Amino acid sequence: MERKTNHVPEETPSVSPEPQVSKTASSASDAPSAEPAKTPAAQQPWYSQPQAQGERGGLLPKAEYATLDAIFAWLLLGLSFFFIRFFPVGTYPLGGLIGVWALLLLEGLYLHLSGHRLRLRGILLASLTAILSLGLVLSGNATSRNLLLLLLLAAFAALAYDACGLAGRKLSSDGLLSHLANATLRFPFCALTALFPSLSLPLRRSRASRKLWKTVGWTLLGLCLAVIPTVIVAALLSYDAQFTALLERLLSFSLDGFFEVVGDLIFTVPLAMLLFGTLFAVKARAKKTGSAEESAFSVGRFRVLPPALLCAAVTPILLLYVLFFVSQWSYYVSAFTHVLPAGMTYAQYAREGFFQLFAVSIINALLLLALHLLMRTPPSGKPILRRIYSAVLALLTLVLIATALSKMILYIHSYGLTQKRVYASAAMILLAVCFLSVLLRQLIRRFPSVPVTLVAGLLLAAVMTLCNPDALIATYNVDAYLRGDLETVDVEALADLGDSAIPAMVKLESVWKEENLLGRLSYDERVTLRLLSDLLDARAEDALAASPSPLSFSLPSSRARALLSQRSASGE
Repeated sequence: MERKTNHVPEETPSVSPEPQVSKTASSASDAPSAEPAKTPAAQQPWYSQPQAQGERGGLLPKAEYATLDAIFAWLLLGLSFFFIRFFPVGTYPLGGLIGVWALLLLEGLYLHLSGHRLRLRGILLASLTAILSLGLVLSGNATSRNLLLLLLLAAFAALAYDACGLAGRKLSSDGLLSHLANATLRFPFCALTALFPSLSLPLRRSRASRKLWKTVGWTLLGLCLAVIPTVIVAALLSYDAQFTALLERLLSFSLDGFFEVVGDLIFTVPLAMLLFGTLFAVKARAKKTGSAEESAFSVGRFRVLPPALLCAAVTPILLLYVLFFVSQWSYYVSAFTHVLPAGMTYAQYAREGFFQLFAVSIINALLLLALHLLMRTPPSGKPILRRIYSAVLALLTLVLIATALSKMILYIHSYGLTQKRVYASAAMILLAVCFLSVLLRQLIRRFPSVPVTLVAGLLLAAVMTLCNPDALIATYNVDAYLRGDLETVDVEALADLGDSAIPAMVKLESVWKEENLLGRLSYDERVTLRLLSDLLDARAEDALAASPSPLSFSLPSSRARALLSQRSASGE
């Protein structure tokens, strides 16, 4: 017994020190790497979130399809086909509007039957989406209608995301961009293939349905095998003229129409996959997390560059801007005083440098993005250098944008409006709002820069769609010419604006005809009057000869047909 008791203490010291040393060493070596593990989930970047990796089951749970999914999958597939085939917003604005409202209605029904209720924020978003969709019939520009459709689809995804509670009850300003990215760029593509299992669900629920499906398959195979003998028999019997005429009437079809339907089907399936996948993905995610708010991704892991590096890279650009303003001060201040520099015309002055200033503003936006994404935050947690450089860069860019807009206003005042000038001005205004929001954010830490920018973008989109810019362009040019502010008016450019310009063109023609009777028109104006009348005659002939579908209704086209019909009646 003594040997045993003496032997045990001899072994114990020889074994125990090694684990103690190894534990101490390992804890000391692992100390730096243990800190990131303690980082709260809300501060982790998007690619290290538990929902993106390391979570059992991935982003979405194992797919479980119900009868509700099958019903709405077929409904959305049918709506997608009619949307592509009969409701293209470029040709059938009213049909597109009906399709968008039907899509919103199906979305609300699907979410409601899935157990999700629209809160006040969701109801407000749905109402704004429905109001914004009115731009489909208020605008006369097919391109703007197509762009509006993309915005409406993004609102459709955001509405489903918010209705399932994934945005949380309190939508913070800092997490708004993250939730928008999740709603429009992430979840719509998480369940793209969910459409096909949902469509085939009724054929997989029971033995009878599977037997029916098998019977349908064998029937289709038999019909394919019957093609060759049927063609041979029809060819042998084609000696009879009456039988041949009957076959031609039964089998006649337009090859162009066939390929058109096939092309529509090619676009229908991806659209249905995207629409149904969006609803199915947010519903499945909410079921997995219990409608918990999605974690906003953080940019902390990207901020690895020292402040000295980025400040040294940006400082020469800022000094270059200062030298540029000092050397060209008298030249660029002319844009605000409407006094032309010596030896320059309005066209030369307004065109020179506008697009260069626009490009510089885009580069400055990228520099601001680099400062906020890549500059390392100091241990104190107060990024003073980032705030100073962001504020200075935003301020200088605002001066550039103000100069460019002043030059554009001077150009418009001298030569009128065009689509390019309107859209370029709108883009510059949106950039100005973005940089102004960044500047105010650096000065006032609680300023909601992201919501302000998004609201400004939505308001600008609403103005560009609901106010029919083409009609405003035509009306402004004609009125400015009649007032004497513009020296000439390009009637061919007015005709290129489509139905939206018809009221302004009819007004200009009537005024010119009265002036011509009084002998007040110049030779150039009389030539332009004849060209204008020819353009209106051709448009009236096309409008009165066509029988438009009710789904092709839009306010500009309806008003244009009424004015052209009244003009033709008065001319007769």
